[in-house]
Amino acid sequence: MKKSAYYSDLIFTFCLVSFSVLFLLRSFKTPLVLALIFAIICGISGSYLLFLRLNKKQKLFALKKSEEEEKNSLCFYLKLASENETNKFFKSRLPFLLNELSPTAPQEQTNELHEQTDTNHELFLNGYAFFPIFRFNDLSGDDIAKLYPEFKNYSAPVILCDGFSSGAQTLTEKLGVILFDGNQLYRALKKHNAIPSEFPVKTVTPVKRKRRNKYSKRGDHNGRPLKIAAH
Repeated sequence: MKKSAYYSDLIFTFCLVSFSVLFLLRSFKTPLVLALIFAIICGISGSYLLFLRLNKKQKLFALKKSEEEEKNSLCFYLKLASENETNKFFKSRLPFLLNELSPTAPQEQTNELHEQTDTNHELFLNGYAFFPIFRFNDLSGDDIAKLYPEFKNYSAPVILCDGFSSGAQTLTEKLGVILFDGNQLYRALKKHNAIPSEFPVKTVTPVKRKRRNKYSKRGDHNGRPLKIAAH
C-alpha cells in the first residue's frame, strides 16, 4: 500500500468514527465538550485499530531487501519479455501458482472450475485461466475494463501482474477476477525454487560523469590548461 493511501485511510477512519459518535451523543443532548472529548477518543481508537491491522497485513506480505531485489529482477524481465516468452516462462510453473490460488478462489466458482476443460487459452490449468499483464505502471481500473473481453468467458480468470491500484482491486472483486501480484508470484515460485538465477535481459550501467566546475579554469578533458598555438 502506498503511504498516501495508508495515511488517508487512517485520517478517514478517525473522521468517520469521531463525527458519527459526536452526532450520536449530541442527539441525546450530551454536553458539547464531553461529546467532543469522547468522540475524539473513539476516533483515535478506531484509527489505532486500523493501524494495527494494516501493519500486520503489511508485515505478512512484505519482502526482505534481498527478496525485494530478486522480485524486482523477475518482474523487470516479465515486463520486457514478449508474449511468447512470457507464456513459455509460466507454462511449466502454473502448478506452483495453482497451489497458492486454490484456497483463495471465490466459493461460487469452485463448482465450475472443472467443467471448463476445452479451451484455446495457452495458460489454462484446472479451470483457472492465467493472464500475465506486466507493466511498469500499476494496473488501473481502466486497464481491467479494457482487458475484460479477453477473460469474461472464463469461470476463474487470474491476472498476474506486478502491482495494481485500489480501483483495479475493487473492479476485479466485482467481476470475480483474481489478482496475483508480484509479491505473491515471487513467494509461490521461490517456494519451489522456480526463479531463474539469471534473466536474458541486457542492461547498461549508467556512467557517472564528473560535474565540471563552471568556475574552474578552462582546460582539456584531463583538466590540463588548453595550449593555444601562436600565429
